[in-house]
Amino acid sequence: MRQIIAGALTLVALGAGGSTLMTASWQLHVFWGVLIGTGTGSMALVLAATVANRWFVARRGLVMGVLTAGSATGQLIFLPPVAALAEDVGWRPGSLVIAVAALAVAPIAWLVMRDHPHDRGVLPFGADPRTWVPPAEVTGGAMGRAIDGLRFAARHKAFWALALAFAICGATTNGLIGIHFIPSAHDHGMSQTTAAWLLALVGIFDIVGTIASGWLTDVFDPRWLLVAYYFFRGVGLLALPLLLWSLRLPLVPSPGGRARAPCATLTPCWSSGSAAKD
Repeated sequence: MRQIIAGALTLVALGAGGSTLMTASWQLHVFWGVLIGTGTGSMALVLAATVANRWFVARRGLVMGVLTAGSATGQLIFLPPVAALAEDVGWRPGSLVIAVAALAVAPIAWLVMRDHPHDRGVLPFGADPRTWVPPAEVTGGAMGRAIDGLRFAARHKAFWALALAFAICGATTNGLIGIHFIPSAHDHGMSQTTAAWLLALVGIFDIVGTIASGWLTDVFDPRWLLVAYYFFRGVGLLALPLLLWSLRLPLVPSPGGRARAPCATLTPCWSSGSAAKD
């Protein structure tokens, strides 16, 4: 696991730093599409779910919420200053900031992270020492295990429901709001820095909503929570064009922020519950 994290951060650093040397448009696809896409994808929710399942027996939902909130925290910390730097100086210094930050964290992840609790001589949080049995070490190639797992999951309806939920989650957050909100706000007369601050404000609701959602999954059925979150997401997305047209943008982040991250927290938790039932 630590190899994946350190390697992913290195890819992000190479992609962000290498993009400052671009001389052709196709290089953007290589640096940001391939390198940064692979790096960030390797540290996505699958990694958070792996950490929660390996290191925790109790309170996994809350742990997933806290880990997922890290993405919103980074958005809140980096987005406004990087956007201001890109607007005042240029986009290349902003890319260098991302590269330096990723490269600085990579060796820390390598030194601090461990793959399993027994690597540190401890039990997973919440495990009973009298009954806890460590899971068997996996063998074989990772690619083969992934394909076998996909074949097994594809035979269950819950998998396709989860896949659809994640598709909607990604399309409406990273695919829509994350990419197009700042340009759209700029088209309506708002500076890029101000729009970035508004998007960072989403991160505040993101942090609160993600952690709260993780806690709620330990108490309530995640399926009903998902119904509520997707309802608020739909309302927020329907209201967004109206708010942009009326230029009352400070109202925008609230509905989107409350529905954005809880879905990302709930889906892996629902997945664990569905797998356990099957």
